[in-house]
Amino acid sequence: MKRVPPKVIESIQKNKVCLKGGLKTPVGGGVSSLNVQLRKELDLYASLVNCFNLPSLPTRHENVDIVERTPRANTPGSSTRSSLVITKFCSERIAKYVFEYAYLNNRKKVTAVHKANIMKLANGLFLESCREVATKYPSINYNEIIVDNCCMQLVS
Repeated sequence: MKRVPPKVIESIQKNKVCLKGGLKTPVGGGVSSLNVQLRKELDLYASLVNCFNLPSLPTRHENVDIVERTPRANTPGSSTRSSLVITKFCSERIAKYVFEYAYLNNRKKVTAVHKANIMKLANGLFLESCREVATKYPSINYNEIIVDNCCMQLVS
């Protein structure tokens, strides 16, 4: 299958729900994967992953409770290049989504993970947007961390 059938898109838009398993991703030939097609058609601009301990499973670290939001660069209005392209619209959209999620799910803290020390303009714009949106959610603790340090802390 090279395209997501229009009836599938219509059903998802009508019912506001979709259960999706793995979809084959073509290699080469300029063909967009079905996953990317779904993201574009449905304007899915963020991916949430909740990481937490299961009570009955012993782990190295206790009380892990992290929600990670990954932006999707392959939705309308965004682009991915070898140089980073970030728009004000997309930065604000992601920041609003994250803070609203935190507020609605009683989360106490939002951390913006960035590379603004190297990508000063693009990630600087992202951080500006996050800081601006953070002022509208005074009950949520907002902080920032450079991606290298964040990765080091997560694995240690």
